[in-house]
Amino acid sequence: TLLSLSLLALALLAVAPAAYADTVTYTATVSSAQTDFLTTADLPQFSSSLGTLESVTIILNGNGSTNLTATSTNAISGSSLTVLSTTLYLGLSDSSIPAISEIETLTGGVSYSPFSPLVIAPLGTYNTGLLALSGTEITQSFSSGLSPFIGGSDLVFNFQTLTDTTTTYQGGNLNTSQVTDAGGPITITYDYSPAVITPEPGTLVLFGTGLLGLAGMLRRKFM
Repeated sequence: TLLSLSLLALALLAVAPAAYADTVTYTATVSSAQTDFLTTADLPQFSSSLGTLESVTIILNGNGSTNLTATSTNAISGSSLTVLSTTLYLGLSDSSIPAISEIETLTGGVSYSPFSPLVIAPLGTYNTGLLALSGTEITQSFSSGLSPFIGGSDLVFNFQTLTDTTTTYQGGNLNTSQVTDAGGPITITYDYSPAVITPEPGTLVLFGTGLLGLAGMLRRKFM
């Protein structure tokens, strides 16, 4: 009976390896820089030596800020600023993977009612201070057409910004300047089934021989 159980355990070891899923994640961060710009972010492809790629998830979580200064050049009466808003578009794409087209919209700024505008004194200056632009992170997943993600090189993502600012003035004679910055991390996660490691024949023989020897020793002991 002991010998039979030993042989059965050996057979199960050879034909029924454990199956499970795993993930690997890479992140590239685009440093905050003055917009508008077009830059790239490189992330490694999935290595087939790890196993079989099942799905891919890409997350864009950008951030930005803006600062606007308005100076009145009117020496007689003040000018007024009624609306200030900034929208920042962050685009992510890859020429080898046409399906990737992530656009994150970040908005922020200050708004004033048209009936109670912010009055800027004659020859005075108004500065908004640093205003954060915020949005919801964008997630895009793929479960088919995964071949472009597999290889031994990098995926080159295009990271592009487009800034749109709306201002409404009353009284005119204003000089304005604005600085907007953007950046943020881009993350890719690979879900895969690990490669099955099959025991070498020599290892199986050695393991089986050891089990047989152990069974023989126990049999002689009990006899």
